[in-house]
Amino acid sequence: MSSGQFAQVARMTRKALRLYDELGLLRPAHVDAGSGYHFYSHLQLEDASRINTLRGLGMSLVSIQEALRDWHGSALHRQLEAHRDVLNARLGETAQALQYLEKLLEQPPQRYQVQVNTARSQPYLGYRGLCPPEQACTFFEDHEKVLRAILQAGFARPAGAARAIYHEADDEAIWDVKVCLPFAGDLPEDLPSNIYAALPGGQVASALHEGDYGGVYGMQGAYTAVWRWMQEHGLAPASPPCEVYLLDHQNADQPQDYRTEIAWMVQRLPRS
Repeated sequence: MSSGQFAQVARMTRKALRLYDELGLLRPAHVDAGSGYHFYSHLQLEDASRINTLRGLGMSLVSIQEALRDWHGSALHRQLEAHRDVLNARLGETAQALQYLEKLLEQPPQRYQVQVNTARSQPYLGYRGLCPPEQACTFFEDHEKVLRAILQAGFARPAGAARAIYHEADDEAIWDVKVCLPFAGDLPEDLPSNIYAALPGGQVASALHEGDYGGVYGMQGAYTAVWRWMQEHGLAPASPPCEVYLLDHQNADQPQDYRTEIAWMVQRLPRS
């Protein structure tokens, strides 16, 4: 069969046949030395059908090549099970994306009002460490629990909302986060020196984010609003950005009830 005839019967395009030939997935049975025309055997239609089936399942060409080598063996069954897991994961991601899409259609983006306040210096317990972005919430919650236990053991009490300060990290794929818990009262004398410090006082520019940390819009809009406001008013950050968790999992029933303040210490830009 010519490549055109084979493509018709196999329900493929000739372009796909050329690609499968280049990849060694479905090579011609014969190539005419004079004309360079490709010819296929009707016995290859079964492989073509298998390729179409697996392509319809969304498998990659590399995976299909492996499947064809062991079509009747146990390796194929394991490969199909693994691909089923991939499809189930995609199904969950798609369902979540559809939920976000519906919210985008129903819910306008949040408008942020930037405020400037004067903050007093405040002692706090803190823990600074590195974590991947996707583990930031777990990282914060775990170390917040430790800090609260230290306060309780020292008969001190929280004096304000817990917060996270985001420092610049050397590794672009990692976040450098400090978990902070302001407090009032006395602490044990044998605490490690690296967990006790004081939040500096000064001018703070902030915006209030209402709702979940991620979700449809996330907190990026609040960050952008404060940054733009600083630029428009001739100010620059005097500290890393800080997230103050006014209402979070500790005192709110649902993520939509969360209230998070995005804040920077600010300073006047020097005149040129």
